[in-house]
Amino acid sequence: MSIPRQTAKRALRGVGLGFLVDARRAWIERRGSSTGSGVDRAALARRHLCGEGLEIGALHTPIPVPADVVVRFVDLFSKADNVARFPDLPPDEIIEPDVLEDGFELCSVETGSQDFVIASHVLEHSPNPIGVLENWSRVTRAGGVLYVIVPVAERCFDAGREATTLAHWVEDAALYARGDRGAIRDRNRHHYLEWIRISERQIFQDQGHAFEPPSEEAVEMRLGELLEAEVEIHFHTFSEASFRELLEYFCREGRPGSRVVDLRVSDHEVLGVVELG
Repeated sequence: MSIPRQTAKRALRGVGLGFLVDARRAWIERRGSSTGSGVDRAALARRHLCGEGLEIGALHTPIPVPADVVVRFVDLFSKADNVARFPDLPPDEIIEPDVLEDGFELCSVETGSQDFVIASHVLEHSPNPIGVLENWSRVTRAGGVLYVIVPVAERCFDAGREATTLAHWVEDAALYARGDRGAIRDRNRHHYLEWIRISERQIFQDQGHAFEPPSEEAVEMRLGELLEAEVEIHFHTFSEASFRELLEYFCREGRPGSRVVDLRVSDHEVLGVVELG
């Protein structure tokens, strides 16, 4: 990506990443699953992961991998910082990162140096998913894999939001490649408005809070806060079909010769595995 991402994690206040962690945990638990469950992550890790690689943003729910697989954890913040940022999480469950780095960019990681990259519930937080997939594939050798999990929008607090299309993702990538900051801000404005009007409302209601529709003035004020801080939200929505379409497009255009070797869906998430060409 040609524009360095001023990550929202530096500016999260109130409704931010911690709020999303709590919200995601709540709706997963309501569906009778333990935190971080869904597809059989361990079984698919045994099938597809080997050697040494990275996991982006594991926080407190790393993917279980075989004993002979070596994972280095990437996060923008140290464990001590994350313990302070997420006081409701058990401190001993929060991972100490090995690499302090923006996990969307991985600028400090050598090209072709990894056997795999794992990212669970990370990609939806980027306004440029194709650019992020390119960055993750850049650091991964030919024959290595991307192991990526995203939420199913209609089965979480994003239900009712506009479905993101492949054409939209392709346009996002083109804008980032051109460095068109104005157009990028306009597109993100739309995503933030959806977030305010649909996702935040459902998060509050799911947590048992009374919710009164905000005035347009309040919406604009909230929008300005999110845009100014570049707060990390679910910028895009995924379904099983759209996630497959995105990965297959990336295999054709982003890393030719790659292929989707596994795609599994549970009641709330989709896991895709891409073998890189």
